[in-house]
Amino acid sequence: MSPLNQQLMQDIPWLFGELGFTVIWDEYDPKAFGDCIVILKSASFRARFIKDRGQILLDLAPNLEPDNWWDLGFILRAIDRECQAPDLTLGAWASLFRENYPALVEALGSNGRK
Repeated sequence: MSPLNQQLMQDIPWLFGELGFTVIWDEYDPKAFGDCIVILKSASFRARFIKDRGQILLDLAPNLEPDNWWDLGFILRAIDRECQAPDLTLGAWASLFRENYPALVEALGSNGRK
């Protein structure tokens, strides 16, 4: 288990319990500055957390198009949600994700697909 996966489970357990996400990919490269990628899947969409040189990034993809990743901030702006650029920490991304989760399900989940 990568350090990022451990951090997700410890710092934002509601992703797994309350929202039903499961880990489908977990990659760690200690030789490349400790970079990690953890991909989660729920019934609604996928979330990809990337730790790159200590910074955290968060991308989302619809389950129907799992290779089309979009930055969380970009998605929020595209669906007319208020979004200030968060600092690149897990806590900042988690707060933004949780605050906007219903709108994200609407935009990316199967209910949002015509």
